Amino acid sequence: MRGDHIKLAFPRGARYSAEHVWLTRDHSIYRAGLTDFAQAQLGEIVYIDLPEIGDVYEKGDVFGSVESMQTISELFMPVDAEIIEVNSRLNNEPEILNQDPYGRGWIIGIDLKESEESEAMLTCQAYTDLIFSN
Repeated sequence: MRGDHIKLAFPRGARYSAEHVWLTRDHSIYRAGLTDFAQAQLGEIVYIDLPEIGDVYEKGDVFGSVESMQTISELFMPVDAEIIEVNSRLNNEPEILNQDPYGRGWIIGIDLKESEESEAMLTCQAYTDLIFSN
């Protein structure tokens, strides 16, 4: 299925990774989650493997995974960061990732080691150019 056949959301204030993770700043915390494009490609999400608070990751590290009826997909950390929050609601309601990926479906709250790293991520336009150029 190509993503341009369905209506997808791409919040302009978010930054994106090529591995389909979004990042936004919410006051003093950064939140990250799975993009709308990625959840649409995965289909019905039935399970998520969440990291632990206090875990530290470098950019590109696997910090969790999501399982859908079709496949299992790893989640890659878009920046160097420490986990300071996890959306534990997703343990019992993983379908929130499909229903509201940029709102209630946030996955982690992080403390960036270098806040400039978020600016190096893809803009909304660059991300949509990337996913729709295939």
